Amino acid sequence: MSNATRLPLSNLTHSIQAYTHPPSPRDVWSALSSAYTVITPTATDHTSFLTECRSGAFSTCTAAYRTFGSLSLTGPLDATSIAALPQSLRLIAHHGAGYDHFTSHGALPLLSARGILLTNVPDTTADATADTALFLMLGALRNFNVAMSNLRQDPAK
Repeated sequence: MSNATRLPLSNLTHSIQAYTHPPSPRDVWSALSSAYTVITPTATDHTSFLTECRSGAFSTCTAAYRTFGSLSLTGPLDATSIAALPQSLRLIAHHGAGYDHFTSHGALPLLSARGILLTNVPDTTADATADTALFLMLGALRNFNVAMSNLRQDPAK
């Protein structure tokens, strides 16, 4: 087993949908656990998470995985949160498109100063975004908004 330790801050259930036959979340964690030591936080809120970080519970972690859903646990990646992260951390993999969430709190320079790389996974929303754009275009071409407005005004029409 590798001595590298991973810190999952969210479930992986939604990140495996791209497979034709997705493995179960249990299989994914099992595969990760066979290659890495996986430490899952016991904290249930931001304050407890910071306390757990400062306690040294994650002192061997080199990578962390997070999503927008983990925000209630980790809080924003601001100066306070970044200072509490383990010194061993070298990578934060964020499952979601864009970096706006990180730039609004000034996280990028702070992470860079600590030698922590930040990645994102933009392709996870590409299909849904393309579908939505197509449906919006079709709706505009077919004047869908007028039909919906008429239905809302008088359901008997």
